[in-house]
Amino acid sequence: MKITGITSPQKHPLLLLSFFYIFFSPRVCAQIPQGIPKDMGPIDFSSTANIIIYIVLPIIVIIGFVFWRISIRKRNKERENDNGL
Repeated sequence: MKITGITSPQKHPLLLLSFFYIFFSPRVCAQIPQGIPKDMGPIDFSSTANIIIYIVLPIIVIIGFVFWRISIRKRNKERENDNGL
């Protein structure tokens, strides 16, 4: 049985990512500014900006993603039909 070691970072991106996360996340957390108020309460939907940011934009992104996936599937089917002839 052959024991293999880690030879290149391309083979193990999750390991490399976890290494950077473990060693650099405390420094990132230390960068949180002090003295800035943090609103942890519920979202106020009486503001038009909040409605657009939290409801309208996510719906537009989801609809755009669905249409994008449908167009990719349609293009793939057309390619398969063209290659099959």
